[in-house]
Amino acid sequence: MHRPAAAALVLLFPTLALGATPQQMTAAMEIPDEDIVDRNGMATSQQGDVRLDLGVVDPTNEDMALMSTGLASTVQNGVDDDLGGGGIDLTDPSSPVHDQILLEVTLRVPEGIHSFSFDWFFLSREYPFYVGSEFNDRFTVVQTGLEYNGNIVFDDDENVVDVNNAFFRVVDGESLNGTGFWRASNGTPNDFDGGGTGWVTTRSPVAPGEEVHLRFDTHDVSDGIYDSATLLDNFRWSEDEIDDPISAVRAELHYLSPKSASVSGGDEVLLVGRGFTPSAEVWFGEALVPPDDVVLLEPEVLRVRVPPSPHGAELVDVSVSVSGEGEVLRGGFAWVTRSTDSAPPELYSIEPLESEARGGVPVTLMGRGFDETTRIWFGDVEATNIDLITSHELHVVAPTLEVGSHVLAVGNALGRFEGRPHPWFARGELEEPVLQTGDLDGCSVSGGSGGAIALFAGLLLLARRRRVLLAAVLLVGCGSDGQVTQRYFPHPTANARVIYGDEVPTEDLSPLGQMAVTATTLEPVLIDGTQSFAEGASRLTYQWAVLQSPAGGTTELTLLDPEGSQVELRPNVPGTWLVELTVEDERTRRSHPSAVVIQAVPSASLRALLDWNDAGHDLDLHVIGPDGGYFADSDCHYANPNPGWGSPDLVSDDPRVGEDVDGNIDQQLEEEFTLSETAPGTYTVLVHHVNDRGSEEATRARLLLWIGGRQHELFLPDRSLRQGEVWRAVNIGMPGGLVNEIDQLTTHAQLGGPVINEREVF
Repeated sequence: MHRPAAAALVLLFPTLALGATPQQMTAAMEIPDEDIVDRNGMATSQQGDVRLDLGVVDPTNEDMALMSTGLASTVQNGVDDDLGGGGIDLTDPSSPVHDQILLEVTLRVPEGIHSFSFDWFFLSREYPFYVGSEFNDRFTVVQTGLEYNGNIVFDDDENVVDVNNAFFRVVDGESLNGTGFWRASNGTPNDFDGGGTGWVTTRSPVAPGEEVHLRFDTHDVSDGIYDSATLLDNFRWSEDEIDDPISAVRAELHYLSPKSASVSGGDEVLLVGRGFTPSAEVWFGEALVPPDDVVLLEPEVLRVRVPPSPHGAELVDVSVSVSGEGEVLRGGFAWVTRSTDSAPPELYSIEPLESEARGGVPVTLMGRGFDETTRIWFGDVEATNIDLITSHELHVVAPTLEVGSHVLAVGNALGRFEGRPHPWFARGELEEPVLQTGDLDGCSVSGGSGGAIALFAGLLLLARRRRVLLAAVLLVGCGSDGQVTQRYFPHPTANARVIYGDEVPTEDLSPLGQMAVTATTLEPVLIDGTQSFAEGASRLTYQWAVLQSPAGGTTELTLLDPEGSQVELRPNVPGTWLVELTVEDERTRRSHPSAVVIQAVPSASLRALLDWNDAGHDLDLHVIGPDGGYFADSDCHYANPNPGWGSPDLVSDDPRVGEDVDGNIDQQLEEEFTLSETAPGTYTVLVHHVNDRGSEEATRARLLLWIGGRQHELFLPDRSLRQGEVWRAVNIGMPGGLVNEIDQLTTHAQLGGPVINEREVF
């Protein structure tokens, strides 16, 4: 087979030493110096090195040894070096060897020790184009001793380590970024070569007190054009007795989703990493998960049922082990407690906005916080046929209702539905259109002599989102008598909207934004009906009614103009109001109703909404109460989502952070804080970038604030965050609602936060 020449051809003297000495390389592998009888290395160039990392690949401990078939100093540049032939592969003496690097170590086994292990990661640019060919670089470790003689690194089918090995499956840019073993092939941006095994752990038997010889060998095969490399780390002795060498992919635990669950246990979380097997063992803190509660979905994902917490709410480490080797994610999971009265879901929009009173129409609800326990009410009628699509979408069929306006609300399992209800219209039949006689330049419907009948039908204006239902049929007969004997007029259309401040109502006002609003108690709410209309009418009569109000709530509407086209409501207690408008024209024809829903909240309420733009990044919202500290009891966040800030017998003065969003691609990238009743003092809002899942890129974070139910005029700017950084965004002084923008970047560590998502190998 012919292959293209190397990108760089370097011919050096065959006796040059390693870039790193054998002593430095064994130290990087954590081989105890006192147990080394002899060590030496051979290479055709400076092919060995000690690294703190290789791109995104981190060592098991502080550093690791690197063996390369090219120049170790330029391995990350993606440039191949042909350094010359020579050498021997003890596993296949007839194989043509090129660019060989050797590290040989003789060890005296301590008393009581029966085995040893080490970690390795083989990478090659031979993948994928030379799989199965004679150009197949290798990594071998030949052991000579009393308990075993021969190569000890191979897969379950006893294949040597090359690109055909079963371990060779790390073949994506994210996992190989910066290593030099993921590069565009032949200048084509969509084709890449390179790959690796990921970290693999090899264990092998030894006899106590014996001298055992290990020969680590990495070399090119057949030619020296495309380079390969091996990382070596984490050598350790063990008292465990084993019969034969074994190599297994070391279990890696990258993150959990969600990363918090109830202290009572039973919730399911996904563990994402690498090298999982059906026999993987999982611990949450000191609690071992029963084997039946650990399900392998794929080698990178375990589905685990969380056990009950032995100590209540706490932040704990999570461990995954495969064949005794694995990884700990320090501070990777939080057992949490929440009020049994969970936060109600919130409704953003509904489609359609109405149906005939007999119901039966499919309705789509969009919002947040939906789950299997979510309840839906159409007025006083609770829906029974709810179809949960996602946490942001529900489908339901409208029930049979009395004709008129109703409040459509979604609630939690206990029936709370403060989450921004909407109006729903159960439509009935209107009376027949009015019939009128008059003049129209010699036209008649009587069909007299020479008459022609013109039929204009289907003037149907349907704008469901604007609550406009207008039907008009005009029948005109043209005759010599100049009389119109019949004319049909449409019914008028009512159009009720809430107006904010000095806003002028126009046809372009968003119907949903004006039909369902949040206001502060005692704040005047102006409801406008001037967009109501009737064809051919010169005057409308406006009829307003408060159909629903909370217990103790006012039912008084104040007229703001002589015609009654605008009214004002001042909600005096927290709760839900339904205000309906119907109009009559001068022919006493009535419209279908139009309505608005007003959700009143206490003036001392506080709400913060965090959103970000990149799935794969996990950001957390923190709100710290007066005189509180970061990650203290006064900090409301994912690991402390419902702290008791106020009176023990009140729920309204306790804050809440909603769903812990971890950046999964199917999630709405938002987290929300709510507090119904704030105590006097200063509240600090922060954003912590917890995990970028290895991308090392920044993401854009944004905050919105509502104080007393209304979005504050401060619209915080986008802020770019990297993993480990914390954005100290604003201070809010209550009860006045004074906002002081901080806009300062710091880090989780500088704020004294606990260790979170730090990976440690065992």
